[in-house]
Amino acid sequence: MVRRPSRSPKSGTKIGTSKGGTAIRVAKDGKVDAPCPQCGTVYRVLAENLDQVIKCQECGKVFPARHTAGRKAHAPDYTKAYLAFGGLGLVLVALFLVMSNSGGSKAKEVKAQTQANAQAQANQKKGDAYSVGTHPRAVQLQRWAEAFATDNRLVMKTNTDLTAVGKLLGAPDRDPDAALSALATHTLTQPLRDFAVASATLAGNDDMTAETGRGTVFLVPKANDARWRKDTRGELEVTFRKDDGDTILVTGWTLKSEPAPAKGGGRAASKPAATDAPIAQGDKPAEAEISDSAGTRKVAEAEPRAMGHWEKATPELQKFADQVVADILFSVSNEERAGAKFTRATLSVRTADEVSATVPRILNAMFELYADPIANNDKLSQLNKGLVAIVGWSVNYQVQGTGDDAKDKAARQSCVRQWFAWYHSNKANLLKNREEQENLDDSAGEPRK
Repeated sequence: MVRRPSRSPKSGTKIGTSKGGTAIRVAKDGKVDAPCPQCGTVYRVLAENLDQVIKCQECGKVFPARHTAGRKAHAPDYTKAYLAFGGLGLVLVALFLVMSNSGGSKAKEVKAQTQANAQAQANQKKGDAYSVGTHPRAVQLQRWAEAFATDNRLVMKTNTDLTAVGKLLGAPDRDPDAALSALATHTLTQPLRDFAVASATLAGNDDMTAETGRGTVFLVPKANDARWRKDTRGELEVTFRKDDGDTILVTGWTLKSEPAPAKGGGRAASKPAATDAPIAQGDKPAEAEISDSAGTRKVAEAEPRAMGHWEKATPELQKFADQVVADILFSVSNEERAGAKFTRATLSVRTADEVSATVPRILNAMFELYADPIANNDKLSQLNKGLVAIVGWSVNYQVQGTGDDAKDKAARQSCVRQWFAWYHSNKANLLKNREEQENLDDSAGEPRK
């Protein structure tokens, strides 16, 4: 405790100088102004107490009152704060640049997703309701389709159910890398590389929230491609399922139509589009002579082509048909009860509508495996068995090899062509052969009339 002198200095009396050399004068009340050197807050100190130390209540600075007594208060000094924040900003910028360089396409993908989310939030703030064309799921479908033109496999992988698509494209089971490679190069994704993506939309409002859904990707000719009419567009129908979070995974697609070809244009030597029509007009069955274990004979054959869903199939029937195909292909694996899955799948196809929806999807799976019947023999033979069980008609599919790959390939491809020819001729009544067989079975125990 500082003892006060018996007498305080008079007003206006000089009692020395501050640390900076400024004369210290005493005010009428016997006090002296002592500003904080850090923030400029002024403290009134009795002249007899100038040797005391003050702790600023604003910034926490500790200083002797005599050092600043008599000096004018100055504006707060934020230099250190500015330097601190500036340094932090530089560190953040440097960290961002490092992450961008090291992350490569991943960083770009995250940035694109962030921008898409920001736009979605902006729409909500404006009070705009999502439409089937602006919903985040539609945005993801468009980005997925655009990835094929630039071979952006990160986006393909992020928005594709590689297990389901791998089976669809004939990739080895449980091999996501092989499935991704097939996805990027398969003929069924060729339209996404041949055309530009104009936009994408969901099929309906329910597809915004449902666990599974459908959408359409609209394709237009590329700017420098004169083979197609610029005022036309094509449509790719896509099915998807919801993954954890807000991500959707594409499970399948069907090319419904292409842009109209210009005069003398079109896609040379391309596979027909996967429309709902069974066989193109130029793919009518033709007679061919073959020789196999059943001898030499003439059969009807038609070139295989990609097959879409039956034109009258409801979404439920489409899902049912695709599941039957998936179960038939799964039965090739060594998984437990794989054979039982095949039996359940084929027996589940009962009504005429179920047959009409399922058969073209099995043929589509055959088409996708057609190019290499040696490597795909197990799957092709199982699909062949599935068709026999469902429609009651058969071809002489050569499961066992002869040791001559060229001969085996020709024989198995002929069987696939025979199935396409049969479908062309029997689409109106796919159950005809099965009904005839069932009638024979029912009358087997009756006396002949």
